[in-house]
Amino acid sequence: MIVVYSKQDPAGVNIANHLRESTVKMELFEVNSEIIYCDNEIKDLKSDYLIFASKHKSETGNACFTAHTPGNWGKAEMGGKDKELCWGSPSAMKTILMNIAHHVELPKLGWPVQMEISHHGPFTKTPCFFVEIGSSEKEWSNELAGKIVADAIIDHTFKPYKWPVAFGIGGGHYCPKLTKYEIAGATEANAYAFGHALPNYHVNNVDLETFRQGIERSSEKVEKILIDWKGLKKEQRGKILKFIEEIGVKWGRV
Repeated sequence: MIVVYSKQDPAGVNIANHLRESTVKMELFEVNSEIIYCDNEIKDLKSDYLIFASKHKSETGNACFTAHTPGNWGKAEMGGKDKELCWGSPSAMKTILMNIAHHVELPKLGWPVQMEISHHGPFTKTPCFFVEIGSSEKEWSNELAGKIVADAIIDHTFKPYKWPVAFGIGGGHYCPKLTKYEIAGATEANAYAFGHALPNYHVNNVDLETFRQGIERSSEKVEKILIDWKGLKKEQRGKILKFIEEIGVKWGRV
C-alpha cells in the first residue's frame, strides 16, 4: 500500500503530515501535479493498491469526508481516460470509510461520511481509491480532520477484512442508499464493499463495455449488483437489466 498525495493539495498534505507523525510507518509518495492528473508520476509505482489522499471540492462547500474509486463512465473531463475505470480495492476503501464514520473524535466535527460515485482521474492499472476531506480551504486544513483520515488509514492496516463486494448503481453523486451499505459493519446484514458506483445521470449514456468494467475492474470478485431502484427512472432500469442479463450476474434492489 502506498499513500499518494499532491503537494498542491492542502488536504492531501494535511493527511500526509499526520501519517508522518504516527509511530506506524506508512509509505508516502508526493506528486507535483494536481492529483487527478498525476498518471505519469505514478506509472512506475509498485504496490498492491494506492490510496489517494486528497481534497474534495463541491459547489455547496459543505464539510464532509468522502471516498470513491476513480474512473470515467464517459468522456474524461477531469483526468483519466474516456470510458475507462480504474481497478477498485473495495474492502480497503470500505474499511477506511467505516473507520472514519466510527472514529471516536468524529462527533467533535459532526461532518457526514459519504461514498461518491466513480469519477475523474488519474488512470492507473494498480487498484486504487480516493479518501478525501471536503469541501473548502477551511476543512482541507483542519488538523482534526487530517488526523481522523490518517488514523482511519493506519487502523485499516491492522484489521484487514474481506467484505462481500458489489457494483452499485443509481442515485446521485453521493449515492446515500449505497453509502449505508458501504459503512455498515460486520454485524449488519447489509454490509457490502463497493468497487464502483454508477450514478443515474450517467446511465443513459453508458455503454455495455464500460458498464462491464464496473464489475470486472476490482481487485476482489464482485458478487452482486445493487441497484438503488427508486434512484433510477423506468427506462434506465430497463437498460440496466438488459446489461445485467447480457453479462449474467446476480442483482438486488436497495
